[in-house]
Parts: sequence; structure tokens; C-alpha cells
Amino acid sequence: VASDLALADTLTADVVGIVVVPDVTNPVLDSLARALDQLQRDSTILIVTLGYRGKLLPELRHVPLDPRARIAAIRRIVRRLHPDILLPAEDPYGVGERLVGRLQLQAWEEYLTDAARAAKSVDRRIRIGLSASAFDSRDSALYAWGAGPASPIDILGFSFFPDRRGAEALDAYTRTADRW
Repeated sequence: VASDLALADTLTADVVGIVVVPDVTNPVLDSLARALDQLQRDSTILIVTLGYRGKLLPELRHVPLDPRARIAAIRRIVRRLHPDILLPAEDPYGVGERLVGRLQLQAWEEYLTDAARAAKSVDRRIRIGLSASAFDSRDSALYAWGAGPASPIDILGFSFFPDRRGAEALDAYTRTADRW
């Protein structure tokens, strides 16, 4: 982390993004907060994404989403790191589906709403983000919900990853993102 942050500082990065797992400990958050202190926080945007357990070996088994533990982690993260933007779930229908299984749209909506409420109860200025990466009908429905007026989502975005089709897939994903 220290090396990455030193590089970000050298490059005068405008945005720094980190991914943490739900069971991140308070000492790790404190250490991360100290490392982040070197950033020019008045001019550098900090984005924190809450990832998932089991990311190293996702094919072994699905890990339950456990909204209660994730909400507790969000409160700790916001309290200690003070991110500008929080993504309560890393790509729900991308990496999220691979690790926690296919959740119904309503489950994601409820979790994201609860996560936004928890984060904003700690810091009213935090912005809540949602990133689409699967570009299928489920991702489209979640993205449309996030863009809706009743949604707690402040920022919508996309994650682009090549798949077995290479550049052809990235072109298709980019066209889909443009339509959305």
C-alpha cells in the first residue's frame, strides 16, 4: 500500500481507489488511514470499494453476502478512511455474482439502500457509487434502479474487463454502456 500510494503521489493522481474485504480489521483500517494521510486529500478523490471474502479462490464455493457484516464494515470504513465515494459492492453482477452467487435484483436494491443509509449516517457528504460490469439484463435493471429518483445511488459507473472474446467484447460493452 505504501509503495502504491507513493507512486500515486509521484504521479499526482487525481483519484485513488482501494478495495477492502468485509472482515477488514480495525488495525488494518488504522494502518491504511495513516498511509492515506500522505495523499493531498484536498485535491485527491478517495474511492473505497467493499469487495468480498473468497476472492482468491472463488471457484471453490460461494460465500454468503452477509449484509449485516458488510454494513458494520461500511460504518468502520467510513469512520476511519473518510472516502469521498463508497461503492458498497464491487460489481454486483460481475465479481459479486461469481463470489456470492446470483442474487435477485431486490436483494441488491435492499442491500445498497441499507449500505447508503449506514454510510451517510456516519458522513452525510459521502457519495454512494454503483458499478456495472456484466452488461446483461440483470445489470441493466440494477443500473436503471440506481439511476432512478428514489435510489440512494449518487454515482453510476462501469467496469470494463476483457473476456475470451477480447477486443470484440470490450467494444460491445462500451456500446452497451453508451446506450445505458
